Formats: sequence, C-alpha cells, structure tokens
Amino acid sequence: MPFLAFLIMPVMEYIGNSTQRAARRLAWSSLTLLFAVSLALQLVGIIPYDRGSWDLKGPLEELAWNWTDSQTVFYLKHPEPVVPPLIREITGRAPRLEGVEIGLLDGRPHLRFSMSEFARLVWKVTPRQGGGAEFSLPFLASKGENELVFEEDYFGENGPEAMERLALQLAEPCRHEFVVIDTLTGVEERHVIETSGVPSQGSGQGLEIPFFAEPVSPAASRRRL
Repeated sequence: MPFLAFLIMPVMEYIGNSTQRAARRLAWSSLTLLFAVSLALQLVGIIPYDRGSWDLKGPLEELAWNWTDSQTVFYLKHPEPVVPPLIREITGRAPRLEGVEIGLLDGRPHLRFSMSEFARLVWKVTPRQGGGAEFSLPFLASKGENELVFEEDYFGENGPEAMERLALQLAEPCRHEFVVIDTLTGVEERHVIETSGVPSQGSGQGLEIPFFAEPVSPAASRRRL
C-alpha cells in the first residue's frame, strides 16, 4: 500500500548519514533492485492481467500458497497483452478463440482450446440432420490452453441421462457454435464448427483425442466441470 512508503524514510536517513561508502552503495543497490521489482509487478498487472484466468486454477486458499505457480508467475508465462475495454467495444471483437478440439473421454464431453484472455463461453451443439435436442453448455475459460471434461454433476439432476444423450449426439454429424463473451464489456463473437462424428477415447488417450472438424470462422491443465 502507498502509505508503507513511509517506512523507507529511516533507510534514506541512514543512507544520508552513513560515512561508509560500501554501506551506502549496498543500500542504494537494494533500493534500486526493489524499485525494479515493484515496477515489474505493476507492469504485469497492467499488460497481461485479465481479471480471472488464474482464479480458475483452483481454490484460492490453495493457490495463494503455491509459490511455483503464483498469480505473478502465471501471467509471466502468459504475457500476451489484454485488449483495453474501450478498444474491444470499438472493434466489437471478443477474446480470441483458437485450436478447438472436440472429443469424448470415457463417454464424457471433452474440449481443448486456447484463449487470448479470460472469457465466458457457451458451447451449443445441434444435430446437422435434425431430430435431436440442442445442448447449450456455458463455462468460463482462462488465458492460454484449456482442457475441460464435463462431468455428470454439471448437467444437474438428470446428469447421467443428459450426458449420455450428448455423447450419442456428438458421435453423429453435429454443428457446434462457440459463443465467446468478454466478461467486462459483454462484447461477443460466434464461431461455427461442423463435425462428422467424434469417436470415444479411453482415459489413457485423453491427450490424443482426434479432431474431426473444420472451423467455418476463425476460430494446460485439465479442468472438470
């Protein structure tokens, strides 16, 4: 906090009164280093920070003590600048969605994709030949690589039945619409993908799920929903 800067006054007084050249040099070097670290942290908060990606990695009480993958480390690993809200509203472009892969992992819907920054997504699945129900699956996505597995609990009281129907539908030709929504401005973009059928894979093949889809528009750690 800014008022803590007052704590530097005794140090500055010490530097000014010190007659030892080595001590003065060490003190100034330490202050310069601390200033550089502080400036770097501020730049991380200004440039890549996107208001939510790191929070999706797990419970906050656990994340707060994970020094090897702290909030600062996460955004240093994903340094791509976020788009200012005003620019996003002017351009009408939502966060960028890329590399979508659709599959079934032990009968459970499975997605892999990457995002340019934190966003809300809605995955809509519709049969290309008609006769089936439309599924609409909302979720939050983080900056960088995302791998999601949809569990029965995600679908509510009729979880097992709904997941089975969706799995059967994914095995048939489908139209997939991904609605990407910026959580701050509400700007959204839609991406349409058509698949000819997604085969089921066992848990041992979770990272090798084939992608039978061609994006019609431009289009990590595993998270369970």
